[in-house]
Amino acid sequence: MADSLVKICQIIDTVGTFKGTTKLHKVVYVAQVLGYPLDEHFEWYRHGPYSPSLALKLKQLVSARLVKTRESKSGKYDTRTYSLTPLGRKFLRELGERAKIKGNFEHLVRELHSKRRARDMELIDSILFWEARGQSRGDAVKTVVRAKPKFAGKVPEIRQALEDIKVLQEHYAAEHQQSARGA
Repeated sequence: MADSLVKICQIIDTVGTFKGTTKLHKVVYVAQVLGYPLDEHFEWYRHGPYSPSLALKLKQLVSARLVKTRESKSGKYDTRTYSLTPLGRKFLRELGERAKIKGNFEHLVRELHSKRRARDMELIDSILFWEARGQSRGDAVKTVVRAKPKFAGKVPEIRQALEDIKVLQEHYAAEHQQSARGA
């Protein structure tokens, strides 16, 4: 359990202040699908893959005062941001070396957090979710469009998401497999 808490702290610490609970779930999901050892259980939810276990761990980190949250209004939505407290940084330093994920993991987290809009991440992780359940890429796209009509007819967005998935898989999945073999 401590190892999984360290990994969540590592994700938050990587970007300094992590903006958005939903986006945090998406980053963890994509990293996990790419082979990084995060071991969260995800189920289908309104905005794509959602992990009740990750939500519980976030609450535990906040309750233990390792992570602080701040609520803000962003357009029509309330947004929660997460950052490590001084105690959380100490926790990460003391337990982090044995549990932290190595390789390009932190680069992946930064890229997914800062360079991808929530809508893009929703499309990417939703396609990956259905692929992970045995659907072909084409069938996964059809399932996502049926489940999320806002993506119907958005061919350029879907093509971009498919290209992003391909690049993420080529760059990060292969990198992680090499570093895991070397470990």
